[in-house]
Amino acid sequence: MEDYTFYSFQMQLMNSIS
Repeated sequence: MEDYTFYSFQMQLMNSIS
């Protein structure tokens, strides 16, 4: 589950930067 959390966090971060 940790991988999923990290993936979700990264996706959100990229979205915020865009």
